[in-house]
Amino acid sequence: MEKKFLSSVYGYKKIKEELELIYSWYKDKSNNENLLLPKGILFYGPSGYGKTLFTKEYARLFDYPIFVIGGKEDNILDEVISAYEKARKEKNAIVIIDELDILIENDPKLLRVLQTQLDGYENENSVLTLATTNHIWRIPEALLREGRFDRKFEIGAIEDLEDAKEMILGFLNNINLTVSENELESLCFYLQDNPPVMIKSILSNYMLRFGNKLTLKNLARIIDYLDTGYIDKDSKYVVQPSLAIHEAGHAYYAYKYCNTKKFLRVYYDRQGGKTLTTFVNKYATVETMMQSIRTALAGVVAEELLLGKHEIGCESDMEKAYENMTLLINRNCIKGVEHYYEDDVQVRKEKLSNNIRNKSEQLIRKEIKREYKRVKFQLKKDKKLLKIIADFLIKNQEIDLEQLENLVNSSL
Repeated sequence: MEKKFLSSVYGYKKIKEELELIYSWYKDKSNNENLLLPKGILFYGPSGYGKTLFTKEYARLFDYPIFVIGGKEDNILDEVISAYEKARKEKNAIVIIDELDILIENDPKLLRVLQTQLDGYENENSVLTLATTNHIWRIPEALLREGRFDRKFEIGAIEDLEDAKEMILGFLNNINLTVSENELESLCFYLQDNPPVMIKSILSNYMLRFGNKLTLKNLARIIDYLDTGYIDKDSKYVVQPSLAIHEAGHAYYAYKYCNTKKFLRVYYDRQGGKTLTTFVNKYATVETMMQSIRTALAGVVAEELLLGKHEIGCESDMEKAYENMTLLINRNCIKGVEHYYEDDVQVRKEKLSNNIRNKSEQLIRKEIKREYKRVKFQLKKDKKLLKIIADFLIKNQEIDLEQLENLVNSSL
C-alpha cells in the first residue's frame, strides 16, 4: 500500500493536496524550467496547531539541504544573508524561517533584506523558503505578494469532519487507544476545536488513567481534569436551581432547535455552568449566527418560563447575543433590516452622530427582542421537560448528549 503524502501530519487534506502539487513541480523541474515556481510558503495560524510540524515534515520530503533561520545569532541580518548564500551554492535547497513576524519586529531592517533574498536572481528557482507565523497580519504586504511568499496556508482548528476523523484516529492508533465506530463522530466533535498538542495530551492522559477502551463519559472526566486538576468534581458543590434551569435552556435549545450546532454536554465547576456545543459546519453563515443568538437567549428564556425572572448572571449571554446581532445588522445580513453604520476600521462607531448611533442601538435591541419572543414561543411548550433536565443537573452536576436524549425520549 502506497504511503500517504505527509502521513505523519494528520488532517488538513486540502492543504496537503496543494503542498503535494507544489512538491511535484519542484521534483519535475526538467519540465518546468521555464516556469516560475512558488518561492515561498507561509504557514500561519494559532500556536499549537502544527505549523512547525508541517514545515519540518514537508522540508524532509524534498531531500534538499535545509538551512534554518531562527534568530539565535546576535545579528539576524547576517544570519539571513548567510543562510541564503549557502542555500544558493546548492543545486536545490530549503530555507526555513520560524516565527517570521517576531524576527521582523525585532529588526525592521530585516524586511528589506528578506525581500532581496526572496527575489533572488533571474530564472533562479532552486531555493524554496518555508516560514511560520502566529499572526499573518503582522507580516508586511511586501512579503506576501507573488514572487515572495506565493502560497499561504492557514493551520488552525479542523473544520472538516473527515479531516477530524483522520487526525483523531491517527492519535488513537499511535497509543493503541480504541473507540467504537458509533462514538468516533461524537469524539471528533468533542476534540476537533482543540490544538493537536492538546488532543494528544487529552488522549495520553486518558490512556494512562483509564486504559485503552475509550468512552465519552470518561473522556469528559479527563477534559475536566486537565482544566481543574481534579479527576472528579467536588461532591459537596451545590448547583443552584436557577443555574440548572439556565443551562437546561441552553442545552435543550441547542439539541432540539439548532441544526448548525451539536450539543455535547453541560457541566458545572466553581465558576458556574458551562454548556458545550460545537458547530456542525464551521463556516459562518447568517443561520449559524442566528442560532448562536437564540441558543444564548435560551438560558434567559428558560429562567423566565420556570421562575418568572432571570438572574444577573444572564448578562454575559445577553452580551453574546448583542454582539452577534450587531455584526449581522452591520453587514446587512438580516432580510428587510437596513444597517446604520459599519463598526470597523473605515468607520469608527465613536465618530458617528448620536442620532445614528441611537437608531442603530434601537434596531439591534428590537431584533434581539424579536428573537427572544421566538425562543420563548419554542420553549414554552417544553417547560415540563426543561424542569426534568434542570433536576437532573442539580442531582448529577452534568449531562451529556446521550443522557439528554434519554430524558427527552422518556418524557414523550
